Amino acid sequence: MIPEPNELLNRYEYRAKKRFGQHFLYDPAILGRILDSAKVAEGDSVLEIGPGPGTLTSMLMLRGANVKAVELDRDACEFLTHELVPHGLTLVQGDARRIDYGFVDQTWSCVANLPYNVANEITFSLLEFPFKSLTLMYQKEVADRICANVGDDAYSALTLAMQLRSKVRRVMVLPPGAFRPPPKVHSAVVVFEPIIGTRIPDMVERKRFEKIVRGSFNVRRKTLVNGLRTIGLTREVAVDAVERAGLDPNVRPERVDFDGFLALTRVLVDAI
Repeated sequence: MIPEPNELLNRYEYRAKKRFGQHFLYDPAILGRILDSAKVAEGDSVLEIGPGPGTLTSMLMLRGANVKAVELDRDACEFLTHELVPHGLTLVQGDARRIDYGFVDQTWSCVANLPYNVANEITFSLLEFPFKSLTLMYQKEVADRICANVGDDAYSALTLAMQLRSKVRRVMVLPPGAFRPPPKVHSAVVVFEPIIGTRIPDMVERKRFEKIVRGSFNVRRKTLVNGLRTIGLTREVAVDAVERAGLDPNVRPERVDFDGFLALTRVLVDAI
């Protein structure tokens, strides 16, 4: 029989490694809610990143999913090879930031409690591929930035980078006590619906958009015009571009929505 989450964690717990940011969920009720958010059903193809001792993995397998897991830690791989591979887990030892996800198509989902120290980098790697959905856990502070609305304190370049590539929604917040060992921060689960080709299919225009967004938030407490000057525009050119995009030259970047930045990108087509 496939081992239950608590069984796996009890056998593995003292091997957790701080350098990999390992904090493990163990409550089947919480794990079940995550799977419900991901809409995991029998026969689904699911990728998991950083399974550790396999608490989430076993729940996926108990639901009848076909699971492929990517794990960097050799000890965890050895443990999973003994505990879950005999029950059908496909295990790949490697760095999730550098794995070729060419096997993925729109029938695949990804469900993962990401290592917090590399969570953003892994997310951007995943969003390059045509997953059906991603259900990923982050530090709450990072999830707030990913899911922020224009005008929120957490609204940032990361917010817009995610809006470019996906539709997002936060589905739950978890306290430190939900994990063993407990982290020092709250955590949150975010569901992504990737947008194939992004909201800006033209690669040149997309790169220009990203450069403008990053520059604008370099000085987020100053005006959008000041942010644009950090990417080489004169004040005169920046003011003119902002006005032509239908924006107030005194606006701050956290008050500009995706469409506003896209309009600015198109105005600046010959300047950047």
